[in-house]
Amino acid sequence: MKGKLPIILLTIPIFVIGGILAMILTKGDAVKKLESFPAASYLENPGSYVGNRYLLDGQIDELLSFVEGKGKIVTVMAGKNSTRVPIYVPASEELNLHKGQRYEMAVYINTNSVIYVEKLQKY
Repeated sequence: MKGKLPIILLTIPIFVIGGILAMILTKGDAVKKLESFPAASYLENPGSYVGNRYLLDGQIDELLSFVEGKGKIVTVMAGKNSTRVPIYVPASEELNLHKGQRYEMAVYINTNSVIYVEKLQKY
């Protein structure tokens, strides 16, 4: 039993490190697995999308509102049909958004049917 104890103590950190590495390496893939945002149908009936998460591929169109420490409301041209939709980008993202920039965004439709950006990446 004494000989097996050091082996067990060595294998535990290896599995923990392996698990952490797997989570880090697959974290970006979780966004890619999201369903594409249905911009046109969202505009027809936004309430039916409350609580859902999507991948929104869009181009910044216009800054509608900015509140220091809170965030920005901007419109983006979303999807293949370039449907114009408003999104809320929280201040925690701390990005300079400019017209024409393209982003891949993980979005959540909150209880008020607002498209809330959880994560975005410029490309």
